[in-house]
Amino acid sequence: MLLNNPNKLDALIVQNGNAYLEGLTLPRQAFFKAANEDKSQAQSDKIYSFTSNKAIINKQYLRDVQSNPEVMSPDSWTHDLHFLQTKSDRVIQVQLLQDYYNNLLDYPKWQAYLRKYQPATLIVWVKTTLRYSRRR
Repeated sequence: MLLNNPNKLDALIVQNGNAYLEGLTLPRQAFFKAANEDKSQAQSDKIYSFTSNKAIINKQYLRDVQSNPEVMSPDSWTHDLHFLQTKSDRVIQVQLLQDYYNNLLDYPKWQAYLRKYQPATLIVWVKTTLRYSRRR
């Protein structure tokens, strides 16, 4: 773990990453907390449904562009779905979502590390405003 070996890091490259609660909406924080605390079969099944092809495409990639979905390249979800082809692949994603709340709890430790060691960092944060056009 990086916090146990802080001098092992040369640099960070961060893409659309987050290390502050302010970067997550309250409903998103509540989702991660509930996913972590409620490991019932019903909750696991609900989270599992979020890993379906339809959910990945519509709730992850097209959620914010419903009125203009052509701005999003299908390559985005095609690449993700390649890694969610089997039930075991999808179960791994469920486990990641169930565990993600622990990241929120560790944000203060990460922030302290960043303040103390100030590693060289490249941060890429993209607001989706690019237009994608399909060639016909």
